[in-house]
Amino acid sequence: MSTADAREENGPAQPGRVPFRLWIGVTGHRLLDNIDLLAACVETTLARVQTWIPATQNTELVLGVISSLAEGADRLVAREVLTNHYSVLEVPMPLPKGEYVSDFTSTESKHAFESLLRRATTVVPAPRVQSREQGYAAAGQYVLERCDVLIALWDGKPARGPGGTATIVERARSSVPVIWINTENPHDVRVEGILPIALDEFLGIAEYNRQSIRPHVFANALESARHELARRNPNANVLSQRRYAEWFLPYFVRADLLALRFQRVFRRLLNVVLLLTVSAVTVIAYGAAFAPGDSAFAWAEFGLLVTAGIIVVAGRHYRWHDRWIAARFFAERLRAGYFLALAGVSRSPGHTRRRNEDSARRTSRSGASDKHLIAWTERAYNEVWAQRPTFDNEACDVGSLRHYLSRAWVDEQRRFHEQKSERFYDLHRRSERIVATLFVVATSAALIHAMELFGRGSVTSRLLVVAAIFLPAIAGSIGAIDLEREHRRHAERYATAAERLGDSSERLASVADLDDLRRLAQDVERQSLRESRAWSSVMQFHDFELK
Repeated sequence: MSTADAREENGPAQPGRVPFRLWIGVTGHRLLDNIDLLAACVETTLARVQTWIPATQNTELVLGVISSLAEGADRLVAREVLTNHYSVLEVPMPLPKGEYVSDFTSTESKHAFESLLRRATTVVPAPRVQSREQGYAAAGQYVLERCDVLIALWDGKPARGPGGTATIVERARSSVPVIWINTENPHDVRVEGILPIALDEFLGIAEYNRQSIRPHVFANALESARHELARRNPNANVLSQRRYAEWFLPYFVRADLLALRFQRVFRRLLNVVLLLTVSAVTVIAYGAAFAPGDSAFAWAEFGLLVTAGIIVVAGRHYRWHDRWIAARFFAERLRAGYFLALAGVSRSPGHTRRRNEDSARRTSRSGASDKHLIAWTERAYNEVWAQRPTFDNEACDVGSLRHYLSRAWVDEQRRFHEQKSERFYDLHRRSERIVATLFVVATSAALIHAMELFGRGSVTSRLLVVAAIFLPAIAGSIGAIDLEREHRRHAERYATAAERLGDSSERLASVADLDDLRRLAQDVERQSLRESRAWSSVMQFHDFELK
């Protein structure tokens, strides 16, 4: 499937922008009366749910349905959702397909199942369980963990077995909105559970999509990225790589450009704040030495400090720091996702969003910044991942694929981490040398002034006073920059990551089986994800501050 086809089928054709997909889960009975009335209720319910999320000009609201396609409620809701533009279907199988279809009552029912299954963009394999009941319970739990809204076609009676409708509805009430359509009275529709739905995730994606990039800048960056991928892979026939590149690159290029933009704005403004605070110290020191009674220097200091404070407040308001971290985190996830897709990995880590106590604890510990970071980037990544091209096992040359993954991904990332480690060590050592030099000079100036070698009140003596005040301020600012940018910590972290990637490269060289190659690729992706999360955890505490 080409990129254009994928966009036409799965979302709005805006280069690199990510649609927001609202996931509808379904649970309910297999035997239903009043099918037409229930279908009309579901249609009305879907229209109502879509008003809960305020779609914007740059972020289209689309639907996805998670259904095991059992007879009755599962299929009814799936069909209604799929009538909406750009809707997709995800099917968690409760049992292996051969066993599952034996539960259907007729040949027509089996054909209906096959017809809907062919429309699925994702089919989740059946879990390994001891009984059929456990399989159905696991599928129901999967639906609950993945959905944003649960539609229950239910008569309100207790569950008839493990994983029954009543059980799923009861669990859902504590985590997601539940729309209960009473099957015995289809006009009785109730909304229960927790509202609003996925609003933080939507706002994060909408803010990301709202950022504009000049068309020629985007086009040039996209073409440059294409050339870079071609350079790393002269053999263009490896798994029809061009299809994967055209799917992946628009999303990656947008994330990368925005990350660079936000980083540049944040660091420039931070440097201005540091310069203003140092200038304030210098001005007041000069005034104290040369014009003790002149209030102009005090007013100048006041103006410089107020300006620095305004920049800090504005920086926090526009969240340049948070935007930088989120966009870079998203870009690195996409980079790894491209190589996973090339290897034919069916599911990427983080695919299932679990609303559990661990997630809540993570949010409470890390604060609002990390909440936005994890929520919207994971969701956006899952949406992009769902649009990847179909993997062709027959066209796969394991040797060529292994060589490409080794050279273009693992070895490239290892070299990148080695270079970054060396660069950060150099920056840290340079900062230490400058701070030490300034300390020595400031100490010498203070000593010479104290010894009155140039006479009390002379111009030279006053300049020594200014230097004794000014130089420590400069040294403190340089030390603050070194601390804020975590040069030494990043150097050590990059060095550790490079070492791990070197081990993965050695393991990759001996892989001969496609399944082993996929497992190793997923292991590398997990390393990359841990590294990105470690970086974001460090950097989220270095927002705009008055140093």
